[in-house]
Amino acid sequence: MSIQNLEAVSECAQLSPWVTKLTLACLAVDECWPVRIIRRQDNLDKAFKRLSPEIRQEFLKVKADEDAWYPDRWPPNIENELLADPETMVLTSYNSRQWTLGPTLADCFGRMANLDHIQYVGADEQLSPGRYRNLRSLDVKCMESYYIPEPTVFGLYAHIGLEILISAIAMSAMRPHTLDLAVELRESHAFVTSCPEGLVATACSKVHTLVLTNSYDLYGDGSSGQPPSQTIPQATINRWNFPALDRLILDHQDLCPIKTTPLPLLSEITALRRLVILNATLGEPEFLHFIQRYCNHAERLILGTSLEDIDQLLDDLNGVLSALQLKHLTIHIPWAELSAAFDPHGAWKRHNYNPSILDQMHKGLMKGLAIEVTVLPWAFRARLDEWWVKWR
Repeated sequence: MSIQNLEAVSECAQLSPWVTKLTLACLAVDECWPVRIIRRQDNLDKAFKRLSPEIRQEFLKVKADEDAWYPDRWPPNIENELLADPETMVLTSYNSRQWTLGPTLADCFGRMANLDHIQYVGADEQLSPGRYRNLRSLDVKCMESYYIPEPTVFGLYAHIGLEILISAIAMSAMRPHTLDLAVELRESHAFVTSCPEGLVATACSKVHTLVLTNSYDLYGDGSSGQPPSQTIPQATINRWNFPALDRLILDHQDLCPIKTTPLPLLSEITALRRLVILNATLGEPEFLHFIQRYCNHAERLILGTSLEDIDQLLDDLNGVLSALQLKHLTIHIPWAELSAAFDPHGAWKRHNYNPSILDQMHKGLMKGLAIEVTVLPWAFRARLDEWWVKWR
């Protein structure tokens, strides 16, 4: 759906009440997109020569629509100017030019009475605007996905989209209960954004469920675990920014945490009922401290972890969770790792994994973690039970 169609839906009394969830994306693309340029040395003119007259006509129509609509909403080729500033303040630069995309979104949100779930997926090429639908349907081969933006531009546009979205929510009368955001997540208790925390607090005042997925990296190499050379603007997950928060889901995408700011005090944290941490090296001290602090009132903790780390993780968690009154702990091992560890008959593949992992996973590791501990998938828990019966 394009912004134009979003405006039309929001203004339709028959349709707007049916909108309960919106998914938004912000994508940096080449001028030829979505026409595929096969050779690096090609340009739009050369690519055009390979297209049928019907496709060329539709492409020019779409671009003409964009030229008539975009200038006052969002400018083309903004990234060169913003990237020239080593301390980019994306939202400030956007607001200083009085582009109207944010207020337009705010007006749309305010007219959708039942909208309470916002998802932001960052720079996702697969979510092309509706105006490209006819163009893509004319010739699938020449419209294949091909564009991979340079990482800095990718991260910049992702931040732009996130900050315009947060500001639009704050400007509108709508307050979502569920917020699912692709973010730059450098540590568990905060995400990177140039939005002032007061703006975040306004937009997120009624958020019950917050999902943060580590999806881009503008401010440095998040895979290294090394602190960046510059101060990173962040919004902290605390009781002032998220006063109604009930469920927090973090997907770190296996990137290392970088400790740049201290954890909030226990008195500054909203009492969560559920905490979920996925794709993280959970034995790291930063994660253990985070779990101890944010699980203080939680009833359920869900952890996605590696099979290779699980014995050490359980040992580490004993020291963290033993003082807490956690009701439910769920530990989920990726099925792909289990397939690599066991053959179809359940036998341990000794050449791939060290069976001493199971030796160390005695039942005592589970005691004290929570009243109820669930290990998923069930096939792995069944394998553990067999191992304990056989050797204990």
